[in-house]
Amino acid sequence: MEVLYNTNSVIMCQRKFARDMLSEFDSSNLSVTNSPLPHHLQLKVHEGPAIDDPLRCRKHVGKLNYLTHTRPDFAFDVQFLSQFMQDARLPHWTAALHTFSYVKGTLSQGLFFNNNPSFDLEAFCDLDWAACPKTQ
Repeated sequence: MEVLYNTNSVIMCQRKFARDMLSEFDSSNLSVTNSPLPHHLQLKVHEGPAIDDPLRCRKHVGKLNYLTHTRPDFAFDVQFLSQFMQDARLPHWTAALHTFSYVKGTLSQGLFFNNNPSFDLEAFCDLDWAACPKTQ
């Protein structure tokens, strides 16, 4: 974890961890994407062909989960992918690689804390536009 101090703020990020993670999984050939997962993605359990190395997929999603400590921007997506790790299939692996592409393009993002004495709460929400098949 990196902590960068400024006179008015502190930034926490895991840039080195993300770089190491990308090199460990040989993600150099992945193109950069601007979203952690496609908004229309519909994954299901036991759907699609089995993958050769399900342990690799679990490690992949586990490292993404650790990265969410300073990257809440894709915490929902990693939690969503985690649901399918018991029996990881090719569509799940493809979705995880998409998330790696997002991390590759956003290595320097992290948590920003300023020293403003205001206690105003600011919150943001990212909706999935009712994409869950269980609620439709």
